[in-house]
Amino acid sequence: MKKISILIVAMVTLFPAIAQKKKNPYLRQTTSELGAMLSTSGKLSAVSLSVNQYWGVGRKKQSFKIGLGGRLTSAFGSKDLLYMTAPAKLTSEKTGPAVFFADQVPSNIDTLKVESTQVNAVNLYLALRYDFKRKWGAEFNIDLAGFGFGGSKSSVLTYGENSDATRITTAKPSPRNALLISDNDIGSLSSELYLSYLYKMNLKLKVGASFLFNEYRVDNPVLYTTQRGTVVGTDRYRNKSLTASIGANYIFKHKIRKVETSTP
Repeated sequence: MKKISILIVAMVTLFPAIAQKKKNPYLRQTTSELGAMLSTSGKLSAVSLSVNQYWGVGRKKQSFKIGLGGRLTSAFGSKDLLYMTAPAKLTSEKTGPAVFFADQVPSNIDTLKVESTQVNAVNLYLALRYDFKRKWGAEFNIDLAGFGFGGSKSSVLTYGENSDATRITTAKPSPRNALLISDNDIGSLSSELYLSYLYKMNLKLKVGASFLFNEYRVDNPVLYTTQRGTVVGTDRYRNKSLTASIGANYIFKHKIRKVETSTP
């Protein structure tokens, strides 16, 4: 977590310094934007507010851009949402990049039902954008690290290999968030993939998809051993939801036109 925080601070500090070093820099500040996005899957809905600074990459047109910013995401869901055991060491019995290629181990995975999801997350995020025409662009962005908060919820934990044993418990959103690769991730994180259209000089419209990780921690975890000999004991449970999204960005500072008109 500390390494991620140091890296993010270094990126935020380094980008502006590089951009101002030369008259024709490889990284150039382009737009500062305030965004809003609404998304839903039917069972889960979310609203997010973001602020971001973009830098154009390259010596000429700089169609490719990198952005850094902050995002507040609030997710709301019904009691039908299912949260599953979160730690990678249980879901696939592997950690690190190996989780990408590992199958899940069903005997290690328990489920949690929360009376109603309400998770808030404030995260730093990274954006990668390509403007393939003057008004059209595509972007992928992803949360890096931050913190989560929200109220306690009454929950039902169903646990045990080949068992329907249940426990009534209280769950609360995980307080820390960190992007660590797939099931290694901690806490509540979101990512977006969308197309954008520059409707007016200071207004950009967006449509696409969002992928939301929401995580709760229970205050009364269970502990047992499976037939494989794995000791299952965790207080973390995660829901993964793919949602359809629409939104808009307000552009405070716009330098794209100056960059593009300077090239033949």
